[in-house]
Amino acid sequence: MTGAARALAVTLLLEVPIAAALFPKQRLRIAGVAFVANTATNLFLNVGLPWLGVRGQTRILVGEIVALALEALAYALLSRPRQPARAVVASGLGNLVSFALGPALAGFLFLSAFLVACGGSPQTDVDGGLDAAADGQVDAPIADATPEADAAPSCAPSDAAPTRSFALADWPTFTAATAPDWTAAANVTSAAMPSAPAGVAVAPGGGWVFTALHTELAVSKRTGAATTLDHAYPDPANEVAFGVALSRDGTTLALSLSDEIALYDVAKTEANGSGALLGYVPTKSVKKTSIDVAFSADGAFAFVALEYDSAVAVVDVGKLAYVGAIPIDGTAVTGVVVSPDGARLYVTTELANAFKAANPSPAPDQVVGMITVVDVPKAEATPATSVLGSAYVGRAPVRSALSPDGATLWVTARGSNALVELDTATLLSTTCNPVRSETAVGPAPVGVTVLDGGKAVAVANSNRFQAPTLPQTVTFVSASSPVLLGQVTVGAFPRELDADATALFVSNFNSQSLSGLDLTKLALP
Repeated sequence: MTGAARALAVTLLLEVPIAAALFPKQRLRIAGVAFVANTATNLFLNVGLPWLGVRGQTRILVGEIVALALEALAYALLSRPRQPARAVVASGLGNLVSFALGPALAGFLFLSAFLVACGGSPQTDVDGGLDAAADGQVDAPIADATPEADAAPSCAPSDAAPTRSFALADWPTFTAATAPDWTAAANVTSAAMPSAPAGVAVAPGGGWVFTALHTELAVSKRTGAATTLDHAYPDPANEVAFGVALSRDGTTLALSLSDEIALYDVAKTEANGSGALLGYVPTKSVKKTSIDVAFSADGAFAFVALEYDSAVAVVDVGKLAYVGAIPIDGTAVTGVVVSPDGARLYVTTELANAFKAANPSPAPDQVVGMITVVDVPKAEATPATSVLGSAYVGRAPVRSALSPDGATLWVTARGSNALVELDTATLLSTTCNPVRSETAVGPAPVGVTVLDGGKAVAVANSNRFQAPTLPQTVTFVSASSPVLLGQVTVGAFPRELDADATALFVSNFNSQSLSGLDLTKLALP
């Protein structure tokens, strides 16, 4: 039973009998009226208002006022003879009893349904999970509030465990691991950059690599895994560039800047021709931290992570227009990735607000973050109401990458020295544990990408806090086990990764270089 269904069931079980009892000569009529009226007001509270973006105490206050008024009006108009005073008493008493007894009955219904389903424990989500609020119309979990949200999945008994909370103890930290040295086999090349590189994207066709430098877009000519800087596009306003993304058809490139994105025609950018820049679109980042960017599946929209604005900006690519912002319940929104089918956007956030509230002075990187799941079609039209829910994911998660089938989300947990494997089908489940595995990798991992048709994962071990100026590594992990396969030494603070079938490219932020690794020489699965 979903959270919204539990909330409705509790409301009907408590309020329908009370209303019928107060109209002894027309119990059947009033029971039917109460059933319809309470169903309508409950769905308005637990589905309609969250869909409209009304949440928290405001949602409870508005929902309660509407419930009291509409239920009293229904009883008054449809009672025979009409009895308005008795109708007000019936509505008020029913809501009062729901207020007092609703949470206990909701908990009983959930426990019963949960034990029948798969024997696990309820998920505690960012929005308060399964709290049955004493608001007269039992509160449903936010993750269940959208009717078109992903259907509740079934899970194997081994997965029927509670999703972990925002407590640090729920998310272990690992000693940084080492793997067999593949550096010699990878034939690593290194190309100097004029400033610190961040985002990197490999152009289709194998001839070019794009890199976000400090205030410009670098375009490098590629031969195999070796690159040579060919030309660059400086930002006229000297805004800091960070994320780079290519549309799936390879025709458009997005570069995230401080408080805007620049859009480029890929073919003209490669040729250093006129008209390469299509235009700029503001992201309205107050903190000027537009950090990561991803395209929708059809390339019509771009999603921009606004690191310290607790939001993701939505941009209409064709119209060169800002659409709006997706609210994120956390700080340090650092990663965005769109599912292969284009239906979902997964947003990585380092610090969940719930953790921050409970731990106002945490140790560096020892914070619990989350993945927020967004309905992409809704985000393109009404971003403010497009969030489906969130799930805690590890200590300071920073980037994520999806398997080609969209079934697995790989997340780098920088504070845990770990690569977390998540099952996307159960990510918002209240009964199934979405964490498939946590694998120790190198120190403070940041960048992550999927290789070899989803058979392997590459992770950039930044070690940015302990050894920011020393060469670090990229770890290769088997996706099926997962186990460490090997590691390759690159530059200082390897930050972002991108690859095609033959080569992997790494932006070394503190070395001001771009490394190329020959994947054809490595023993990948």
